Formats: sequence, C-alpha cells, structure tokens
Amino acid sequence: MEAAGVPVVTTAGAVVEGLRKLGAVRVSVFTPYVDEVNEAERGFLEAHGFQVDAIRGLGLTDNQAIGKVPGPRLEAFIAPAPGSDAVFVSCTNLPVVHLIEGLEERHRMSIVTSNQATMWAALRLLGKGDVKGYGALLREHVSP
Repeated sequence: MEAAGVPVVTTAGAVVEGLRKLGAVRVSVFTPYVDEVNEAERGFLEAHGFQVDAIRGLGLTDNQAIGKVPGPRLEAFIAPAPGSDAVFVSCTNLPVVHLIEGLEERHRMSIVTSNQATMWAALRLLGKGDVKGYGALLREHVSP
C-alpha cells in the first residue's frame, strides 16, 4: 500500500483477515495443489495463528485442469475435520465460489475461498454493502 500510494488488497491477506473476522482459529484446508504446496500453505496459516486441523489437495499441477474441476467432485472433496471452526478452500482458479452457500449449509460452518475473501476485502476497502449468495463472509461482514 505504501509503495503503490493507493489502497491495495492481496488474496493471502484477505484470507487471513476473513478467517479472523469469522472468529476461526481451527481450520480445515482444501486445495487443488500437491503436498509440497499444501505444506507451504499450512506454514503460512500457522504463522498467522491458525491451527490447521486438516489439509488435503487434489494433487493437480496444471492450471487448466484446476479450472475445470467439476462441482460435484469439489462438494465430495470438501469435508471438514471434526472440531474445525471454518473451512478454507484455496486457489483463485478453482471453481468453487458458486458452491459456498451449499457447503456452509451442509457443514454448518463458514467457508472461505480465495476469490470470495479477495472480493470481501475489496468491498470493505470501498465501503460497499453486504452481498448475498456467497457465504457468511460476504453476507454478514462486509460493512465496516
């Protein structure tokens, strides 16, 4: 922000802020990535004070394949560990945003995704109101 001279949003920062806003401490993480990337993601989240109860990846390395993962496969894949406060689904190319509401209802907990958190942070920065249809983070926590 200081270097650019204008307000900025980063996906990583938005995810951390969003999880904190929702009161999450223990998270289950789901990614399209391989184990090596998942472990880096675990380290990042733990360095920001979260307990990672579980982290699972689809083992994908091709961005085109990540963008084509079907919804039913994601719905079956995303299953939080007992005791988690929230779920984080990582990757800005994973087509999951349209599944957030159903996943929150099914698992009875907040779901945070990379794109949803980025949109949330941008809307907060702009002072815009809440948005329905994309989970608790956008529905209840946009307005400052």
